[in-house]
Amino acid sequence: MRSAEDEVDSSPDQSEAGRRRTPRVRLVGIRPEYAALCWQWRNEPRARQFNPFEPLSIEELAGRLGAAGGDLRNQSFRAYRWLVEVDEHGFIGTVSIRANWRMLHGEIGYQIGERWSRRGFGGAAVATLIDTAFADSTLRRLFATISIGNEASRRIVRRLGFIHEGTLRRHHLIEGRYVDQWIYGLLREEWAAAENRTGK
Repeated sequence: MRSAEDEVDSSPDQSEAGRRRTPRVRLVGIRPEYAALCWQWRNEPRARQFNPFEPLSIEELAGRLGAAGGDLRNQSFRAYRWLVEVDEHGFIGTVSIRANWRMLHGEIGYQIGERWSRRGFGGAAVATLIDTAFADSTLRRLFATISIGNEASRRIVRRLGFIHEGTLRRHHLIEGRYVDQWIYGLLREEWAAAENRTGK
């Protein structure tokens, strides 16, 4: 059974000048029993192309998931992870935050399974994650590192107001090669100003 703090709901809106409705997603606190599903997503070709995943067995991944938090009001964790759920599809991906509570910033991560890509679910999931981070914690800044060439991921953060802050050269080792990373950042006050402009 899910507790209230394990689930965060997003409501559809007419942002971006009403061009397209934002899909409705929920963030559900992740548990070790979903390791096989997450392992499957981690091993999809696009995920492996752009992410510096460690080679983990399903059992090792389950241990990592069990050590992650699901409620940012509890600052005893450094890693927080959620499943992304959509009514008509079930679980479709994951989002995460790696928090530095002393510096009050967090690195976000997000992955949507390939069969649900290009439907707006990634943007809806990340927007819900940002809302959750700034509503339920004292984090003042969120950032994302994105492999150069991952235009779909870059579009998500740019549409949500993240600012390109630089490029980390040869920052991640992915599939045996060093890959440059764009770094994008978003401040709490920038997100609040954007929400005020759209009337959310």
